[in-house]
Amino acid sequence: MAMMQMLAALGGTLPPIEVEYLVIAGGGSGNNGGGGAGGYRSSISGESSGGGNSAESSLILDRGTTFVITVGAGGGGNGGASSFSTLVTTVGGGAGASKRNDGNAGGSGGGGADSSSEAVANGGSGTTNQGYSGGSDIKAWYCSFLDRAECLTHAGGGGAAGQGGSISTIESTSGGNGGDGVASSVTGSSVYRAGGGGGGAAGSAGLGGGSTANLGGGGNAGSSGGSGVVILRHLNSELPAASTTGSPTISVVGSYRVYVFNGTGSIRF
Repeated sequence: MAMMQMLAALGGTLPPIEVEYLVIAGGGSGNNGGGGAGGYRSSISGESSGGGNSAESSLILDRGTTFVITVGAGGGGNGGASSFSTLVTTVGGGAGASKRNDGNAGGSGGGGADSSSEAVANGGSGTTNQGYSGGSDIKAWYCSFLDRAECLTHAGGGGAAGQGGSISTIESTSGGNGGDGVASSVTGSSVYRAGGGGGGAAGSAGLGGGSTANLGGGGNAGSSGGSGVVILRHLNSELPAASTTGSPTISVVGSYRVYVFNGTGSIRF
């Protein structure tokens, strides 16, 4: 019998447990500009976190403590925040701009849409180490007094791994693509999460993250963002969690036990 199982059987005190996490907020909605992806923070070894950051440090957690998990909803505006107790929090994605406005700031920023002022319509800013800014729209001055087809073309929202696509020429009739998401294999197969939403256009709309639940993607033009997710894992040689609420999906992937929370819940190790 392994040492920790022996301690548990004898009523002894178990040592703390090392836990890795992936916490993604809900994505912002797409309006004319694409929605920004939810903020992305990860300590999964060998993988990237959001905003160009490397994996964060894992957590050393006391057993017997209950940790509350919150999963952010996809935005009908900005996305909702996700968190693992007070230890890790991510910011909801910024909503894409309606016509003639800048995108909203967020975990990743929403895309800009042509404005009525003689200035570029800017993408919303992303949150440091969580996501990138939305794309900008250069046609602000041109579209302030015209309503041509190219004035219906707007920028993409930012993603966890890249800035939203900007509209850089007056003649463009394609919407800006959403910024790239981050690929993670924490659940077994590689999945891209937290991609920015594509900007709208009279011609072809930009490609983007979309509204799929629990991926944290920014909404494409005219659609809501996707809800977030909280994923935890520890070595399978450790004792499993003593209790959970919120019905997480629990599986063994390689040498790790993985807990996927698609909604609010709790865990006690």
